[in-house]
Amino acid sequence: MVRSVLLIVCVLLQVRNVIWRLFELCPSPEAAVAADVAAIQDIIYPLGLFRKRAIAVQRFSQDYLNKQVCACVCAGQLRTV
Repeated sequence: MVRSVLLIVCVLLQVRNVIWRLFELCPSPEAAVAADVAAIQDIIYPLGLFRKRAIAVQRFSQDYLNKQVCACVCAGQLRTV
């Protein structure tokens, strides 16, 4: 899910340069929620929209922890999980 947030208006190569640094900072949803939003922003800055994306990463992580994630896109089809 985090990769999907980062891929919006970006190409995979740009995201690959950033995502592993983000996962070092936030190896779990709990870590993403607890992380300083400015630290997330610094890492994803090269992707653009870094403020909005940092908030989205934290929000989606919190939703995941609260089990409010209820759908995903699999093979082009929206499915409830």
